[in-house]
Amino acid sequence: MFEGIAKNYQIVRTVEGVNKLLEHIDSYELIAFDTEGTGVNVRKDRVIGFSVSGNVGDSFYFPFLQYNFSTGLLEELTIANKGCVNIAKKIIEKLSHKKLVMHNGSYDCRIVKNNFGIDLLPSLYADT
Repeated sequence: MFEGIAKNYQIVRTVEGVNKLLEHIDSYELIAFDTEGTGVNVRKDRVIGFSVSGNVGDSFYFPFLQYNFSTGLLEELTIANKGCVNIAKKIIEKLSHKKLVMHNGSYDCRIVKNNFGIDLLPSLYADT
């Protein structure tokens, strides 16, 4: 069905990547959004990254926490000496003004609200 569609999947780890992600978000009104977390308890677990796609074949994954096997702890990633958790919060705030498509949106909305204090439920357009 999607044969021949160019695929542009990017992991955001640089300032340039953040800027491309923000431009992508600005370019579309309807955006697919998905979180990755440490578990399924929306009150206790942490979001460690999320993916965003406004167009078939174009996708961005923004990791902001990473497990350190040496210390056994989650550690915040940085971009240009800035903490990625704050960058993630600003990106999610921007997404809150879009129409969002999610898979298991109830979970994603609740864990985002508990981790970032941002309510995405009013932006949930469709839940698969």
